[in-house]
Amino acid sequence: MQLRQDGIRAVFRRRGTLLLVLERRGATDARARQNFYAEIALRSITFRGNSECLAVEINFPEESLFPVRCQIILSGLPAPYVGGLLTTNTPTSKAAFGGDTHPPGYTQASIAAIRLWRSSNEPRSTESPK
Repeated sequence: MQLRQDGIRAVFRRRGTLLLVLERRGATDARARQNFYAEIALRSITFRGNSECLAVEINFPEESLFPVRCQIILSGLPAPYVGGLLTTNTPTSKAAFGGDTHPPGYTQASIAAIRLWRSSNEPRSTESPK
């Protein structure tokens, strides 16, 4: 993972198959919401998304910890894909990035799922993206 000095942009890489760039775009009117932008490269497919992320609960399960969920609508997908959704579930803390939390004792790793939809006019294939 790389982190820009200002702490706003994070880059995640996984063995050459996945590149995920998350960039916080600023606060909303609600304290628990943040605007986010994502750029994703999954094998040979690249796309992007915009969304809000929501702190589900503040100071849960203890002081300075808060679970965050994001639902990012994906765009810029190549044919035959017509849309998609990236969802995340992340426990966060005073530690801006990384696996360890502050206070210690929790794991801060995120769980993400990416769903891509094909056009209903395209023939179905069981082959995964290359």
